[in-house]
Amino acid sequence: MSGKNVKSSKIASAIYRGVASIGMVLLVGCSQEKRNEAIDRMSNAAKSLNGGDKSEESAAKKHEVPLVVQEQQRKEQIRQNTEWTPENQKLHPIEYCQAQLVELDKYADKLEVSAHTIGMELNRLQRNMENSKGELTELKSLLLKAKKAYTDAEASGKWPVTVNGFKLSQDRLKQKIIETSHRIKELEGGENTPQNQKARLNVKLSQVQAEQQRVVRLREKVQTTINDLRTKQVIEGNDGISDAISAIADSIASLGLDDDNPSLMDLAKAPATETIDQEFQEIMRY
Repeated sequence: MSGKNVKSSKIASAIYRGVASIGMVLLVGCSQEKRNEAIDRMSNAAKSLNGGDKSEESAAKKHEVPLVVQEQQRKEQIRQNTEWTPENQKLHPIEYCQAQLVELDKYADKLEVSAHTIGMELNRLQRNMENSKGELTELKSLLLKAKKAYTDAEASGKWPVTVNGFKLSQDRLKQKIIETSHRIKELEGGENTPQNQKARLNVKLSQVQAEQQRVVRLREKVQTTINDLRTKQVIEGNDGISDAISAIADSIASLGLDDDNPSLMDLAKAPATETIDQEFQEIMRY
């Protein structure tokens, strides 16, 4: 102990003894209860002068919560205040159901927008299908002319050739023949034909409409649960409420369209392996 602390301790002890002596004189003639109270006050004052009870201070430090625990407790408190945790669902079932009705209405609005967008695209594709009929006739006629011009020029060795008023070299004519064949295949039955796109959009629209029906049924279920919660609590107790809330939570979690699910057409699509020359020779055979 340093000299300063020893001196402070001696002063505190002297003060305590002086106060005690004065107190004993003043307490003469007082009741026992008053004397006990006065003695306790003097004792506490002396402890304060001596720096308090060191043993109590050490015990408090031993039970101090670590900072990392305090931080986790803070985060958990925030989560409980901002999320519909299972504890909050059980403690506030009616409010939870009301919150889910709001979320279901938001999701229903998104589905309505999706259905409207798909409907507009279907209308556009229908117009394209009507226009593509005339385009297909023109392209088939062009392909016949281009193939004949290529065959004649190759036999005579005279290049360039004129097709529908345009002069084309051998390589350029070969390129146009391939492009025309590609476009004809697309219009007749390729992957991106308006017919195929329309079929895919109809599948997507069916999925959206089915999801809309699920939302309607689930909304009715949540509303019924709100109306029946008080009855369930009386008849079945908290277990009955917990089961009803869990069923709603599971149903809402299952909502959503599976956009990553490929169609059979996508899976059956084979990668292109032919070279340009092989493709051109195949076109010229027919």
